[in-house]
Amino acid sequence: IYIPKENNVRAGWGELNGARKQIRKRNQEIHHLYSKGMRIRELVSRYHLSEDSIRKIIMKVSRKKAVR
Repeated sequence: IYIPKENNVRAGWGELNGARKQIRKRNQEIHHLYSKGMRIRELVSRYHLSEDSIRKIIMKVSRKKAVR
């Protein structure tokens, strides 16, 4: 028997297993280290992300902080 869920019940990506919270914390750490003077190359090595990804994270977190 198939019982469909209500539309409102579905959780967003990473909300149930905590992945979303972990990534948000990591991104804030990246932004903090960058703002304290750590170079992008060092962040690439530390977090095993591409230079492009690090730049995007820094820009995204900067924009969110500017809106507050």
